[in-house]
Amino acid sequence: MRTRARPYCVLNVAVSLDGKIATYRREKFQFPSRRDRDRMDRLRAEADAILIGGTSLRVDDPPLFVRDPRRIRARVRRGLPPQPLGIVASRSLDLLSGSRFFREDPGRRIVVTVRRSPATRRRRLERLAEVWIAGERDLSPERLLLRLRRRGVRRLLLESGGALNHAFLAAGLIDEVYLTVCPLVISGSTAPTPFDGPGLVASATRPARLLSARRVGQELFLHYRLLPSRR
Repeated sequence: MRTRARPYCVLNVAVSLDGKIATYRREKFQFPSRRDRDRMDRLRAEADAILIGGTSLRVDDPPLFVRDPRRIRARVRRGLPPQPLGIVASRSLDLLSGSRFFREDPGRRIVVTVRRSPATRRRRLERLAEVWIAGERDLSPERLLLRLRRRGVRRLLLESGGALNHAFLAAGLIDEVYLTVCPLVISGSTAPTPFDGPGLVASATRPARLLSARRVGQELFLHYRLLPSRR
């Protein structure tokens, strides 16, 4: 899918030294620093929409908004809404209706699911947010991005987990990665990573170009542009 026909996709993720994003128990556990959270706020301010997965919503229920008032004012000056669209993707729709995601900024929340998701849950969530179908059994990132582009979304920030990130990666739909390496080891063969899923064959792997690298305290802040796969 040509970049101009879809939103530009930016992944922001913080990992441990051994490349994990959470413990094997998926506990609520915030290990990045204040500086990393400030970078996340900046990336959110640059985005038209933010995408998370259902597991992230159930475990963390993160506040999907820009915090810095100066960045909010800058968005408004550029003709953007004060806050980006909030989007959650879930096949099961096992989402708590009382979560922060649905309480904050109602009317600018989208739930993306598949046609085979439970109909009763879809009807319940339709009272709280827009519900979009993007796939039959598995989520289709391409279908989601086409609909978001029609909605006016030009830049999508991925704050999703490994399975959803892998789906976007495998489809060749991640353009940039902001990676923070944090000073701790989590370990565990079942602890989630930024890209979980069936994996890629060698010819489909994505090379990357390092755009910037910065050490702040004990963290490394890396910024990459992903290049086309070798196939």
